[in-house]
Amino acid sequence: SYALPLNGTLVKTEKEPTVYFIKNGLKFPVTAQIFRQRQFKFFDVKVVSFAELHSWITGSFLSPVEGTVVKNTSGRSLYWVVSETFYQINGQFIKDKGIQRFPQLAMTDKDINGFAKGEKLY
Repeated sequence: SYALPLNGTLVKTEKEPTVYFIKNGLKFPVTAQIFRQRQFKFFDVKVVSFAELHSWITGSFLSPVEGTVVKNTSGRSLYWVVSETFYQINGQFIKDKGIQRFPQLAMTDKDINGFAKGEKLY
């Protein structure tokens, strides 16, 4: 077993493209959208061995920034990210709560399905 890097460390292996974010004893895969939204930089990614990376427990995807409004790329659903959970919302909810100025992000249904879901908020 290998020692887990500090919280906030970005890691990957030399041959695999997936970047992981270390947090609370887990490694979280980072989608391209989240990598950009969180303004991560590739020069901050530490390359580790395959054995080392795969000795750590994998969590779900790293979530978008707190408060982000996520729209699926097919345009049918909206979500609000609170405490790393996706809550389904609608356009009226956005207007009523005044969250139109919050960060926004488009994601595929496949990526959205990798996150914890809360109840509908409308």
